Amino acid sequence: MDNLHGSPDIAWAWVAGLWLGDGSFGLYNSHNGKAARKTRYQKSVVFANTDKGTCEALYHTLRHLGVGAYFLEKSVRSSRRPLYQVSIGTWGKVKRACEGMLPYLADRKRREAEILIEAASMGGNSTTHRYTPEQHARMRELIDEMAELKKGNLQRL
Repeated sequence: MDNLHGSPDIAWAWVAGLWLGDGSFGLYNSHNGKAARKTRYQKSVVFANTDKGTCEALYHTLRHLGVGAYFLEKSVRSSRRPLYQVSIGTWGKVKRACEGMLPYLADRKRREAEILIEAASMGGNSTTHRYTPEQHARMRELIDEMAELKKGNLQRL
């Protein structure tokens, strides 16, 4: 891990490599049942693995790169090994992480990271979660594209 902290490029490549294997990106609509202006958009940037050491190293590397993250141990049935999870929470940190990994990602996960960067760049008021009608329409398009990518229905040209 010491080598990772010497070069941000090497560190981001290592992080992206882990994400290519066991990481996921997501963008979802979290409608509260009221008017569309109350729609909230949820992002998910999560790495999950059964190796605690790998997850701890990832957590510390992300923090060293200026991206705060959460480290959790998930509860699972006693017959299974524990699952550890590193997740990135705020839109700003999601954008920073996706931008850092982007040069090292490929195909579907690269496009998923691009979608999250665009969604994070759109803003919306972080307190009220208000978006313009155009931003809502674009977010719906991004959510639909992310869902199709997850199904394997879209190909990156």
